[in-house]
Amino acid sequence: MINLKNLKSLFIVTEEENPEASKTEENSAPVSNTTPPATRTVAPNTSGGGIYEDRIAESLFEALEKNNLEGFDYFEFKNSLKALSQMPLDEATRFRSAFATASTMGLTVDKLLQTADHYLKILGKEHVTFSDVVSQQKESNINGREQEIDRLNKMVQDKSEQIKQLTEEIQKHQADVQKTREEITLAKTRIEQAEANFNSTYTAVVTQMTDDVTKIKQYLISPK
Repeated sequence: MINLKNLKSLFIVTEEENPEASKTEENSAPVSNTTPPATRTVAPNTSGGGIYEDRIAESLFEALEKNNLEGFDYFEFKNSLKALSQMPLDEATRFRSAFATASTMGLTVDKLLQTADHYLKILGKEHVTFSDVVSQQKESNINGREQEIDRLNKMVQDKSEQIKQLTEEIQKHQADVQKTREEITLAKTRIEQAEANFNSTYTAVVTQMTDDVTKIKQYLISPK
């Protein structure tokens, strides 16, 4: 059974594992005696306005680890596939070679696809759970605060009809309205960014796994 650290390494490439990128940086950077920077994570490109966030990825991988199936399955196949990525082989050969090794451990194409589908469903459940949390946060941090704005505006309208000595109180409530609007904008931005980050991270992982499934079917299932 694969552990969390090894599981993450199957989908996330560090600069240490990306020699071509490191070589390019070395050639373009001036000579320096300073200490080299720490290894950084090079995440897959995603879309949707969010960024790949390690904290979210950690949560997804923990869910996968908790639901990791016993025996040789998709993740072990993925590990073999990654090991072959350093060799001068075309993609089809890598997939077939990795499966040839996996088949000696009792892995079949059906089991490979079934276990990959199992893990995709685990990620899907995480997505549903996160979406529920986002909805709750929107309700408590945005909708409820908008009602507060309506209440404050009503107070401003009522007090504006009173005599002059209520002016200071009216101005205070107007300031409260502005403050609440700013708090809503900040809360909305943070929630939307968190949602975008999750969706991008989720898409990055699911895209890789879905692509693997497609290629497994393409390269490992003989046409009838």
